[in-house]
Amino acid sequence: MVNLDGECVLQHHGNLMPVIDLGKILNTRTNNLHVLVIDVGGEPFGLLVEEIRDIVYSPIEIQVTGKTPSTIGSAMIENEAAELIDLPFYMIKARPNAFSRGHARRLAVMLVDDKSFFRDMLTPVIAAAGYEVRSASGAQQVFEYMQQGVTFDVLVTDIDMPGMNGYDLARTLRQDPINEALAIIALDAHPSEKVKAAALAAGMINVVGKFDRQALLQSLTDVLRLKGHGSQTIEQSLINEVAA
Repeated sequence: MVNLDGECVLQHHGNLMPVIDLGKILNTRTNNLHVLVIDVGGEPFGLLVEEIRDIVYSPIEIQVTGKTPSTIGSAMIENEAAELIDLPFYMIKARPNAFSRGHARRLAVMLVDDKSFFRDMLTPVIAAAGYEVRSASGAQQVFEYMQQGVTFDVLVTDIDMPGMNGYDLARTLRQDPINEALAIIALDAHPSEKVKAAALAAGMINVVGKFDRQALLQSLTDVLRLKGHGSQTIEQSLINEVAA
């Protein structure tokens, strides 16, 4: 287990998985640690625990309500007093957008840039954040994809492109009522207030710098929330998965 960017991660099935130290949150000492792997819509995270004693299937009656956000309360399980952790609390902490991406339909992104360098740079960034992503080298390829029945929720397009530029692509798409709900985000090397004003006038919702990956991911997160992907509660999703 290693610490990357302030987060504990562990290699799990060839991928990096965030790990939360349960002892640190609950203020308990832990030794000889074990990792309990929990899957959230295909995006696992780990809970670092001192011991895994047993797996019990039993009705639970909460007898003492929890006093902290990380615990539900206390109950008797097989004649033993047990403190119950609030699993969604840890899910949100480890995988903030996992429920939105995994349990609801994943946001589909079309990335448009005439330069392969930027397509190759940004496509894996968007995909790693949990979104479905397809790239196009220009407006013409976008239209060809649409004629083939390819659909997407967000168009992320470079502004300065040969042929039809990003502004014109946005205006053309906005002319069709079917694209009314399409979110269009502009990419520009150095977004200025003039560029932002022109982008909004063309029907775009935001402009981000080509090298500002965090701003791009934040814009996609904002779209995810506005479109209501993941509007159910985590608890209800878990119930549905168990019932299935």
